[in-house]
Amino acid sequence: TKQEDHFLITIMATVKPNKLVLTYFPVPGRAGATRQALRYGKIEFEDRHVSGPDFAALKPTLPFGQVPVLDVDGVVLTQSNAQLVYAGRLAGLVPSDYLLEAQVHEVLNFTEDGISLVVPSIKETDEAKRLEMRKALSEPDSPLHKFLANVDRYLARNGKGTGWFVGDSLTVADLKADGVFKMLTSGALDGFPTTILDGYAAIQRNIAQTAAALKQ
Repeated sequence: TKQEDHFLITIMATVKPNKLVLTYFPVPGRAGATRQALRYGKIEFEDRHVSGPDFAALKPTLPFGQVPVLDVDGVVLTQSNAQLVYAGRLAGLVPSDYLLEAQVHEVLNFTEDGISLVVPSIKETDEAKRLEMRKALSEPDSPLHKFLANVDRYLARNGKGTGWFVGDSLTVADLKADGVFKMLTSGALDGFPTTILDGYAAIQRNIAQTAAALKQ
């Protein structure tokens, strides 16, 4: 029956894999949140790092010619958000409630909107142009600050005072967003002031809570 099929699928989804291999560059980037989720849940995995020359040799063998890839007992997941959700399920960081789960996906999706604002400057090879692009993004009325203001309001509203993006505890939504916040404030991207998130109270609270939860 359909109910029995659904039950079997649910059971299969909760079975922990025998072997997990996450392949990516030795930076947080697109794999940082997945690494955090697996470590938080104490899920054993191989964190395989590739360098430029290694990646050139590996690239033709990859389903879409890109990393990260997460090998789950021979099944290869190629998209970072899919990898994060799977890792989050293993770690207990994806809500079982359908609506809360939908909100997690909502955060993962709109976080991509923020990343897309920054990516053109990352791809720019001319230093002067890159710095000019990031200076424009750092202006108070820029698309990036409008995005951050929307995120701050979302956190204040959706978290209902909890400080979390979804529900009342840490989820992969917080890990995904935290990666973007760190990208903007770490100083690794020249041209973005490390104070760019100052003034966003809900975001600052979420950053602090996420850091505290990951230390436990």
